[in-house]
Amino acid sequence: MRPQERTELLATQDRLREAHEAARLSSWEWHPESNDVIVFQALASDIARSGARIDLDELLGAMSPADRSIAREDLAAMVAGSLDESTRRCCYELAEGQAWLETHSRALRDDTGGLLSVRGTTQEVTGQHLATQELLAARNYLSAVTDGMGEGLCTTDRDGRVVYVNDAAVELLGWNGSLAKGRVMHDLVHATRSNGSLCRADDCPILRASLDGIAVRVEDDEFSCRDGSILPVAYAAAPFVTDDGAQGCAIVFADATERKAREVSLERDAETLSWISRIQDALAEQRFELFAQPILDLHSGAVVQRELLLRLREPDGTIVPPIDYLPIAERYGLIADIDHWVIEQACEIAAEIGPVQLNLSARSIGDPAIVAQIEQCLTRSRADPASLVFEITETALIADECAAKAFAERLHRLGCKLALDDFGTGYGGFTYLKQLPVDMLKIDIEFVRDLGTSAASRHVVVAVVALARAFGLKTVAEGVEDAHALRMVRELGVDFAQGFQIGRPAPIVEHSPRHPEPGLESQSGLLSQTNGSKP
Repeated sequence: MRPQERTELLATQDRLREAHEAARLSSWEWHPESNDVIVFQALASDIARSGARIDLDELLGAMSPADRSIAREDLAAMVAGSLDESTRRCCYELAEGQAWLETHSRALRDDTGGLLSVRGTTQEVTGQHLATQELLAARNYLSAVTDGMGEGLCTTDRDGRVVYVNDAAVELLGWNGSLAKGRVMHDLVHATRSNGSLCRADDCPILRASLDGIAVRVEDDEFSCRDGSILPVAYAAAPFVTDDGAQGCAIVFADATERKAREVSLERDAETLSWISRIQDALAEQRFELFAQPILDLHSGAVVQRELLLRLREPDGTIVPPIDYLPIAERYGLIADIDHWVIEQACEIAAEIGPVQLNLSARSIGDPAIVAQIEQCLTRSRADPASLVFEITETALIADECAAKAFAERLHRLGCKLALDDFGTGYGGFTYLKQLPVDMLKIDIEFVRDLGTSAASRHVVVAVVALARAFGLKTVAEGVEDAHALRMVRELGVDFAQGFQIGRPAPIVEHSPRHPEPGLESQSGLLSQTNGSKP
């Protein structure tokens, strides 16, 4: 080798040695026959000098017990021929403290596969190891905190894709990390509303917070769960930027189901209190009214009775149907005052315009004093008792059968009449025919409105008519809404008809006292525009 070549080679070796030292990288070779380790470049942390030959047991003795055992297992496997390469990070117990070295070793074999030696490189990674451990500890701490939260937590990247979900979020939504990660959170849980409509990404507060860099708080929203159900939620979405420049958004949300239920309950209670006050004011200010709906005699074609229907007129003139307030009046004990007013008005109306039908609540039917009040009102108004027909529903009968029977019997002794309303829809109607002094059966609208299309409804009407005749009773078809239904109930033998085809409910002043209303021929223009004859 010429002097210049030798100089260049030595320079190259020096540069390589300097590079190894800078990287704290060493190389070595173990010979199994002698159990010696030849060190080519000094082992990091001065475990062995460059060019040293040391016993393997001495080198392994500096390792922690657990790592020493693993290193021996790897070398034994290389000797046995079951392992050719290995990479391990081991802890060395040195005088100045612990050091972590990462070693990559490779078996060198002869033509028969026998082990000649093991060569390896070792690099000190103490700083890297400690930094990794700190990072893992921080992540474990963060995981312990977030997984212990009662609220759900999701983090997304700059594009709104899910990066992390905590245990509470998994429990609330059903989307675990493996299913959620990488998917746009808006598409995953926020795109579909409970009414089936779609929420556009442009309207998503979560994406808006991430893109605009502005935190948002939403008190009333919905997230879609994995099972397809909708979860009411309140949430806060806050954008963030990490030290290394990564951007994203943290979304903390809570199940708002109980809160919304409480709000609905409070709203319902407030509405109930409002209705109680409105009912009391209407009674005090005489703002209840009775509308009348004509009942047609199908044999004579004349209106012979009217059903009285309760209405409440608000101070601004708006008419309120009873379904809005009667359940509350019944629940909170105001129905008795309403029924007393209805009885007084019904007697006055019957004395002036003729026979009427009226409804009383189940609570009033069970009141022993109610018949005495009816008697007093009849006496005061001089109305014919036979001109009052009281309708009883099966609901009222079930509530107190004995009281209802006593009420019916006392009514009959007064000379008033009794009708079973909504007949055919309950289970005990036929039984009550034997127990109560009934005069009339009112066939429920359910069997009248589809007479033209339902053979079953026609069979029911025919059966009710036959049953009524066997008991000597009259029948009334409710809900006669058009000319075809009117013709059919007449053909099926029904005695009376009631519905929009005959006439709509109207204030009492619109009815001429004691003057028969026109018959069938003049009623053809009163066609129904809505379902039901008792709006």
